[in-house]
Amino acid sequence: MAQSKGFFGLRKGSTKSLTFSTLDGKQITKDRVYEVKNPRTESQMRQRMLMTTVGAAYKMLKSIADHSFEGYSSGMQCMRQFNSRNLNRFKQAAAAKGSVAFNEYKDGDINPLPFILASGSLPGFVFSFDGESNLQIVGEKEDADFATAEGIYAALGVQRNDLITFCTVIGEGTTLNGVYSYKAERFNIVRLYCDKSGAVTKPADAFTISTNNDQASISMSTAGNAITIKTGEADFGAVIQSRKNDSGWLRSDAVMIVNDTVIAGVKTANQLDTYPVGTELILNNGPMANQGDAGAAEPKPGVSPLTYTVPYGGTKQIGISNPNSEAVTCTVKTGTEYCSVTNAGLITNTNSSGSDASATIEVAIGSTKFTVNVTLEKDNSGLE
Repeated sequence: MAQSKGFFGLRKGSTKSLTFSTLDGKQITKDRVYEVKNPRTESQMRQRMLMTTVGAAYKMLKSIADHSFEGYSSGMQCMRQFNSRNLNRFKQAAAAKGSVAFNEYKDGDINPLPFILASGSLPGFVFSFDGESNLQIVGEKEDADFATAEGIYAALGVQRNDLITFCTVIGEGTTLNGVYSYKAERFNIVRLYCDKSGAVTKPADAFTISTNNDQASISMSTAGNAITIKTGEADFGAVIQSRKNDSGWLRSDAVMIVNDTVIAGVKTANQLDTYPVGTELILNNGPMANQGDAGAAEPKPGVSPLTYTVPYGGTKQIGISNPNSEAVTCTVKTGTEYCSVTNAGLITNTNSSGSDASATIEVAIGSTKFTVNVTLEKDNSGLE
C-alpha cells in the first residue's frame, strides 16, 4: 500500500491494475485484487467472529462511540479507535474458547460484552450493578454537603460544567442448542450536566438531566457522606465523564460492565461452531440444500400429470410412480356419475349428460395423497 498525491487531486475507484481510496485526507494506492481466496480456516473464522461482534456493537453504540475517544476527531477516527481497541481486547478471548458471548454466525445485533466505550485523561468513575441490575456510581466525601450543588460535585469528584453520561443496554438473551443470542431492546443514554450552583432541595436539582428516550431513567439518593446515582434496569453499560477545555473535549476511560446473569452458561466454542470452518466445498463436506436429511435422497411416490381429458366411452391411464411398492388406492371424489377409476389408475368415461363434465380423483400412494382433475367429454356421435 502506498500513499501518493495525484496531479488531479484525490482519486477513488480502480484501474486495470490499481485501486485508489482516501484515508484521513491522503491518497491510498493498492494493487487491485481480482480473486480473493476464502479457505475458511478456524483462525479466519475466529477473526470473522471478532469482526462481526465488534461491528454489531459499534452499530448499536455509535451515538456515543463515534466521539468518545479523547484526542481523535468524531466520526471515522473514533470509529477506528473503537474497532481496533475492541478487536485487540477480545482477540485472546476468542482463541481461548472461554465463556465470552461473541456473536453467532450472521448475527448483526449487539451482544453483552465488556466493550471499550470511551478513553481519555479524566479520572472517571467506578461503576457497578446493584442487586436489582441498576447501573450505579457512588460518590463519597468526608463531611459531604448535599445541600449545595458544589457539595454534590465535590462528593462525585467532578467540576462545574462537567458531564456525567450513563450508557446502558437492555434486552433479552436466549440460548438454543448451546448457542447464545441477544436481542437488544434499547440503548439508554442519560446525561447529567453539572451546571448549577448554590443551594439545592434534592440531589437532582444539581443537574440538567437529558435522556435519549422516554424510558431512560435516573434516580439519586444520599446516605451519610455518600451519594448514589443509578439508572433503571440494564444488562450492560458504562459511565463516562466529559469536560471541555481550551483544546477540546476530554473524556474518561470507560469499559462496559456486564450483568453476569445475562450471559450465564455461554460457551465461546459454541459460538464459533456456528461459523462455517472450511466447509464451503461440497467434496470437503460443505453445506448442501438438504444437509443431513437422509430422507431427501429416498425415491418418492408421485403422479404426473395431474390433469386428464377422457373422450366419451374411452379410457385414460393415470401416470402413477410407486418406487417403494406401497399400496395404491384411487377414488372418484366428485363426478362419480361421469366416470369410474380402478386402483391401477385406469379412468373410464361414463358421461351421458349430453355436455362435457368434470371430476376429481384422489390417488393415495401409501400415506401420500394426490388430487387428479379430469375432463369427461360428451357423446359427439350424433353430430353431423
